[in-house]
Amino acid sequence: MTALNTKIEMDLANLGPGFSTGHSFFVPNGSEVSLDEDWYNEIIEAEIIPLLQEYWFDNTSEAERWQQALRS
Repeated sequence: MTALNTKIEMDLANLGPGFSTGHSFFVPNGSEVSLDEDWYNEIIEAEIIPLLQEYWFDNTSEAERWQQALRS
């Protein structure tokens, strides 16, 4: 996530520091059974990847590169 946020912050032409992904995506809401890899993957798939697709709608290769990195 740190590398992703660095990339977002350095993209001053389209994004910048105000578009960084914050910790709020990873704050448990109390309904989780466990904070495990499945929990993390659900956040990546349901929250972070759609955000990246929106951020880089005009640069799908960049969005796909980060999707793969976050899934591995």
